[in-house]
Formats: sequence, structure tokens, C-alpha cells
Amino acid sequence: MHIDQSVLSVAQNPFAVITIIAAPAILTNASSILGLSTGNRLMKCLDTINTIEKKMNEGALPSLLEIYSEQNQLAYRQSRNFLRALRASYTSLGAFAFSCFLALLGSALMLVISVNFIEPLAILSLFVGGVGVLSLVWSSVELVIASRITVKIMEKNIQILKINKEIIL
Repeated sequence: MHIDQSVLSVAQNPFAVITIIAAPAILTNASSILGLSTGNRLMKCLDTINTIEKKMNEGALPSLLEIYSEQNQLAYRQSRNFLRALRASYTSLGAFAFSCFLALLGSALMLVISVNFIEPLAILSLFVGGVGVLSLVWSSVELVIASRITVKIMEKNIQILKINKEIIL
């Protein structure tokens, strides 16, 4: 059995094996944690929408009703951002897992197949990993936008507190 020299060079370099396995694994872990936290934030946002709608249906003062309506619109926008972030984090999770699988498959096939036949598999693995990175970045962008909306909702809460304080005094 003839062993290709490129296989020997990869076997002699411990960083090559670590990179093939560890990098996609770390990115997969980051994507799964981001997905879990985003799912929790989406559920909290939906809970906020329900709370605001209950307050609106309780017959609030007209000045409060307008603020509740603005909060509700902001929360709906925020929920769409969370949903897009969740989709992107799931896409990145799948892409990193598939990229890791392709890298493992390519490493195993290098023992029995020539490197020339493995190159398309390596290119596909890099492409899928790139899709994962872009999806992870997109998820982060959506979460930043959703966080900015959270600040606007909090500002509306301050307006409500001020109005309630005026009513009490």
C-alpha cells in the first residue's frame, strides 16, 4: 500500500488535525449557544407582546394606550429580528456541523484516495463553513438590531411611569 506524502505531512503537523476538528466544533458550539439564547429571547419577546396587549385591552387611559400601541409595534418588530436571528443561527449550526463532517470524511478518504479526488470535497467544506460564518455574523447583526429595539421599549416604559406618577400626584 502506497501512502501519499501529503498525508504524512498532515499527520506530522498536530495543528492540522486540531484545525480540522476543533475550529468547526468551536463554531458549532457558539452557534448552538447563540440559537438557544435567541430562542429564549424570542419567547420573552412574545411574552412581552401578550402583556402589552392585555394592558391595552384593560381600558387604559388614552395617553397610555398610545404608548402601549407604540410598544406593541416595537415588540412585533423585535420578534421579527429575533426570528431572523434564530434562523441564521440554525443555518450556521447546520453549516458548521456539515463542514466538520465533510472535513472528517475528507481526512478519512485521503488514506485510500488520491488527493486530487479529495480537493472538491475540501472546497465544498470551506464553502459550507463560509456560509456558517456569514450566518453567524447575520444572526449577530439581527440581535444587535433587536437589542436597540429593547432600549426603545424601555424608554416607553419610562414614559408610562412618568404618566402614572402624574396621575397619582
